Amino acid sequence: MINAWARGPDLKYVLILVLAVFAFVVGIFYLRRGRTRAEQALGKSEAKLIQIEQRIRDMTLLSDMAQLLLASRSMEEAYTVIGQDLQHLFPHESGAVCIVSPSRNFVEAIALWGEPPPTQRVFAPDDCWALRRGQMHVVSDVHSEALCKHVNQLPQSVGYLCMPMVAQTGALGILHLQMTPHMLDQPQRIRDLEMESTQRLAVTVAAQIGLALGNMKLSEALRIQSTRDVLTGLFNRRYMEESLERELRRAVRKQGQLGVIMLDLDHFKRLNDTFGHEAGDMILRALGDSLQELVRGSDIACRYGGEEFTLILPDAPLTVTLQRAEQLCAKFRHLEVIYQSRSLPAGTLSLGVAGFPEHGSTVEDILRAADGALYRAKHDGRDRVMVAGTVG
Repeated sequence: MINAWARGPDLKYVLILVLAVFAFVVGIFYLRRGRTRAEQALGKSEAKLIQIEQRIRDMTLLSDMAQLLLASRSMEEAYTVIGQDLQHLFPHESGAVCIVSPSRNFVEAIALWGEPPPTQRVFAPDDCWALRRGQMHVVSDVHSEALCKHVNQLPQSVGYLCMPMVAQTGALGILHLQMTPHMLDQPQRIRDLEMESTQRLAVTVAAQIGLALGNMKLSEALRIQSTRDVLTGLFNRRYMEESLERELRRAVRKQGQLGVIMLDLDHFKRLNDTFGHEAGDMILRALGDSLQELVRGSDIACRYGGEEFTLILPDAPLTVTLQRAEQLCAKFRHLEVIYQSRSLPAGTLSLGVAGFPEHGSTVEDILRAADGALYRAKHDGRDRVMVAGTVG
């Protein structure tokens, strides 16, 4: 180096230039390396931010769905909510929510999204591994793993999962999700992370739906017990009085009409004493079935108490109400009930007919008029229809 410096200024400047270039190159290398690390760190931060935003979005959608399910008045409303919200929760998957029937002999899809439909609409419970095992069934390789029979042909090699929805009474159904083909273009690591994230969300969603539907079924069962007569399946007296009050107010407001029929089984005590209470119960059930066959969708058939029944006919004129009572009287007169391998005559009916506005403007007025007509039908020989306010 001393000799180089001694040779003159030209060589000295060359060495300085070489050292400067070397330092510049090294600086650029470390600058780019630092920039790459910074970009990678920024990319990871952005990815984490996206994940956080996605989780917040999912939790918000889940909360909204839970509130809508809580406010649903029927299973049909709940099914509509589930079908709409799950399409937003799983926008990149084809999916279905399938419910086990009350008889538990088939499973039916109540919500489907994605093309083509990912599962059969109706299938046997044993066709799903998740329902058999009572736990999530995940298929990542459709060529080597056990496939559920209800799953339609999978596009290419996309996987799927089935997650049971469980309530206090057992499995209510499954949440079924299929990964869409766009995931095939992603690296395996990305696909694994996506499937893991989908599985976690599926577990949460299935638990939410199972809890909501289970509570709704329990509430429905309690509501039925509180409004239905156990023996005949008709509405009970409490429900009848509430319904008559509601329908009468509606008729007054609309200046419409309302019909009421009160009916009673003739000589029912004699039948019980002769054939036993079990035979009497069968005849009461037969009467309940006859009432349900004759009523319209808007009519309300009730067991008033004992062998006495009431039929409320909204928007029915008195002439129509009378005609319906006569049809019921004639039908029951020829009805037979099979009891202990023999045929028993169901007996006959006495019926009293009243209506609004002809016989009053309050619940008490209408029921008193119909009951008075029923009493006259009994007094005049039974097996007949009488209208309030007329002479038998």
